[in-house]
Amino acid sequence: MTPGGPRAVGRAVKYLRRYLGDTLGAGFALLLVSAANLGTPQLVRVAVDRGLALKQPSTLTVAVLGLLGLALARGLFNFLQGFL
Repeated sequence: MTPGGPRAVGRAVKYLRRYLGDTLGAGFALLLVSAANLGTPQLVRVAVDRGLALKQPSTLTVAVLGLLGLALARGLFNFLQGFL
C-alpha cells in the first residue's frame, strides 16, 4: 500500500468533516483570488486599448481604479484564505 493511497485520502476526508465550514470557506476564498487574478489582465487590456490608444482618459481612470479595487480584493481574499 502506498502512503498516498485511497486509505490516506479517506482518513483525510474524515478529518476534514469537523472543519467543513473552514474548508469550504478557504476553497471559496481561493476561487475569489483566482477570479481577481483573471480580471487584472483584462483591466490592463482595457486601459491600454481604449484608454491610451483611443485617448479616452475617463476609461483609463476607471481601469486604474478597477485595478486598485482588485488589488484590495486580492489582499482581502488572500487573508481570508489563510485565516480560514
